[in-house]
Amino acid sequence: PGNYAEAIANVKSMIANTNVPFGAPYGGGIYPTWWESFVDVKGLRYYFNWLTTPNMVWIDLNDIDWESMDGILMLDPRDIDLVGNVLCDFTTLDGDDPMLDVCNETSASSVLEGHIGLRGVATE
Repeated sequence: PGNYAEAIANVKSMIANTNVPFGAPYGGGIYPTWWESFVDVKGLRYYFNWLTTPNMVWIDLNDIDWESMDGILMLDPRDIDLVGNVLCDFTTLDGDDPMLDVCNETSASSVLEGHIGLRGVATE
């Protein structure tokens, strides 16, 4: 691959080659593929694709302050409006904003610069 985007596309393409198509019969150990996920272990970015939505999502694990993380966070990957970097779309189990430092007004633009941002809005 010539760049990072091509490398990710290559990995996604290889995974897609092993998918079982929708409509495959249930039973006998054959089931359709519902999601794909992979990790850039060097860059610490986790990618996820729910195959009934048109969008791939990811989180950059380097952007998380693990020491200040308080509790469990959740995200519904089947949400059709999610796209790109979804770190700031996570909520607490009660549905509240977890107030992640990286997602506040002053730091979000620098951390997410050059990536697709919240709900697919490109960041400058």
